[in-house]
Amino acid sequence: RSIHVVYAYPSDGSERSAQLATQLSADVDAIDAWWLAQDAAREPRFDRVAFSCGLQADILSLRLSETATTLQSSALRGDRIEAQASAATGRSPYEKLLVYYDGPVDDADLCGEGAGTPGGDGIAMVYLGACTDIPTAIIAAHELIHAFGALPDGAPHACPDTRGHPCDSEADVLYPFAVPGT
Repeated sequence: RSIHVVYAYPSDGSERSAQLATQLSADVDAIDAWWLAQDAAREPRFDRVAFSCGLQADILSLRLSETATTLQSSALRGDRIEAQASAATGRSPYEKLLVYYDGPVDDADLCGEGAGTPGGDGIAMVYLGACTDIPTAIIAAHELIHAFGALPDGAPHACPDTRGHPCDSEADVLYPFAVPGT
């Protein structure tokens, strides 16, 4: 599956893709390097574009139709962003989306969200207004793994109270909370 990177911001927000493009592309490079260190036989297929400085993430800038106030609520944000990002990219079952949302959030400890199936589409969202002490590449990698369909129901070591996360090791990339130094 290819992974398309999207920078999304609320209708009344500032468009900062030029400021953040280097960070987002660096995240793609960091995820790629980490992934290859874990499994040298498989590499994520990020959409990239050639620049004079080399390959960089091909980032779609998306102005969402809702205001920052509407999207601030975690009860609405994920579904609304997913619907608009999917419509903007013409999302197919062969594509995963990595969306960086640049707007205020109501829960500073909810770093992102991710969901998908192994054989179909999926979405990973990183909330730039949350978890500002955690590197966005770590959040993006965690949510991308969810977009690829991990952790399936009934998996060993799954947390009893947070679906899709293992609780056996704080060093697991899918552990439900970011742990400094792991």
